[in-house]
Amino acid sequence: MNKNIFYIGVFFLSIGFFSYIFPPSEKKMEKKRVILSTTVVIDSVVKEIVGDRWNTQLLIEGEIDPHSYQLRKGDKEKIERAEIVFGNGLSLEHNPSLYYLLTDKKAVFVGDCVMKSHPEKIIVRKNEIDPHIWMDLSVMSVVAKVICEKLCEVDPKNSAEYQANTVVLEEKMAFLDKEILEMVSKVPMDRLYLVSSHDAFNYFVKKYFIQDGDNRLFSMQGLSTEADISLKRIQQVIEYIKFHKIPVVFFESNLPKDGLYKVIEICKQFGLEVSISSDPLYGDTLGGMTYLEMMKHNAVVITNNLKKGM
Repeated sequence: MNKNIFYIGVFFLSIGFFSYIFPPSEKKMEKKRVILSTTVVIDSVVKEIVGDRWNTQLLIEGEIDPHSYQLRKGDKEKIERAEIVFGNGLSLEHNPSLYYLLTDKKAVFVGDCVMKSHPEKIIVRKNEIDPHIWMDLSVMSVVAKVICEKLCEVDPKNSAEYQANTVVLEEKMAFLDKEILEMVSKVPMDRLYLVSSHDAFNYFVKKYFIQDGDNRLFSMQGLSTEADISLKRIQQVIEYIKFHKIPVVFFESNLPKDGLYKVIEICKQFGLEVSISSDPLYGDTLGGMTYLEMMKHNAVVITNNLKKGM
């Protein structure tokens, strides 16, 4: 028994000795500061800018729809622990309790910042602001600047690194922006129509379709996925498909396909051959991809499906 106690004592003395001789590096000892992003899109952009300097955390995880997000156990503590909180704004995080916590924490609502500095980039229809700004890479380039500015303000010591990372990210965004425009340009104008599950693609259509893009998108639901799909809306979608001779409708990864299948079934009764897209679009989530990967995926799915049968 005494021998065991002796060996245990030697073990702990050895740990203390080596810790004194070889202290852990300053970088390892330094506890990383925490950034919390409300959505996976913002989180993806933040990661590109901060690298491994911060502990980046996400509030709305997985395939959960941000429009209908309700506070969960631990969310309040997550928000309180974070040094910086980035939200989308533009009424995306509209749950009263969540919005109160975010504003109380003085969260940076990146969409609201864009609206203040570049109001022409924000889509407003019937007095309703569209929060899906991430569907236009040129808008997200402004968002990247907003995030960088906040980081430089809070952590000026590493501002040069954040600014350099932001420049690289903006270059990637500009390159993909041109790539998507090139992809879409290969779709004939008479096929450039997008029927989707909900109104997440107004920015995409406005930026990457032709000039009259406002008339080239129709969805089963409005800006929020919480809206019910009425029989009147189904009838309107069918009339839109008939009028423009649209051969394909697009489903979203985190939304039910029931409404779209009902539209396809009724279209068949009118002798219209309408199919559903081969792959999902990502409107409010990323499906495990980065933001840039998601944008390219959506562009490929849209263009490939619209070109089918050409």
